[in-house]
Parts: sequence; structure tokens; C-alpha cells
Amino acid sequence: GIVSNPPYIPSQDLPGLQPEVGLHEPRLALDGGPGPGMDALVHIASESRRFLRPGGFLAFETGAAGQVERLRDHMLGLPPPGPHEVGFKSIEAVADLAGKARFLVARAH
Repeated sequence: GIVSNPPYIPSQDLPGLQPEVGLHEPRLALDGGPGPGMDALVHIASESRRFLRPGGFLAFETGAAGQVERLRDHMLGLPPPGPHEVGFKSIEAVADLAGKARFLVARAH
């Protein structure tokens, strides 16, 4: 399986981060890119199909509001898998301890 905590904070939100986050984490670990901040999330979701095997899984953390839903929609819209890729048989949002959908788990077939 693949487990990831990629950068997912929109670039434009970085200046407003709490000091304990913004001052102690490298920008590369935080900056998810412009707009919705999903550059790394989309890349991992798309490219993981080449590295997973049937029965494998992809699990990762997201952040800003709507990222889980947008990412699930992106994954559902991927073209059919190529000869050395897997498809996803399930894509599930998982809530954090506050009840907010923050994690995505996809199972490969």
C-alpha cells in the first residue's frame, strides 16, 4: 500500500498559518500549490495506479474544505487503467477525530 501526508495547504493560505506550523515546517512540506492546494494530492492519486497491485490501497490526508470530495471526483474520473495499472474499486472518505472528512482510502482491483 501507499500512505502519504502530502502538502495540501493552498499557496495563498500559507501566510496566515499558525506560527507553530508556518515557522517550523519547510514550505515544501506545506505548500499544496495555487487554488485549492491539491497539486500533490492529484499527482499521487493519478500516479499511484502504476505502483499499486490488485488488493493494494492508497491512503492519504487532505486538508482544506472540499479537498476530499474534489479528490474523490478526480479519482472517479480517471481514464480506465492501462496495461500496467490498477483501477480503484472503492474510494472512501474517513473523518478525523473532530468528525471532519480529512482522509481518503482507495482500494485497488
